[in-house]
Amino acid sequence: LVRTTLANTELAAAIKDLLSQPGGGRLFRYEREGETCTLTGAPC
Repeated sequence: LVRTTLANTELAAAIKDLLSQPGGGRLFRYEREGETCTLTGAPC
């Protein structure tokens, strides 16, 4: 089990927002034509 503490509240809020999105297990995403896509190459 790995636990991490973020001291930067702005970064912590951004990660919390990403985790609340559908498919929240994938933190790294990009926006394409107004739609959020994962980096896996799967269709948006």
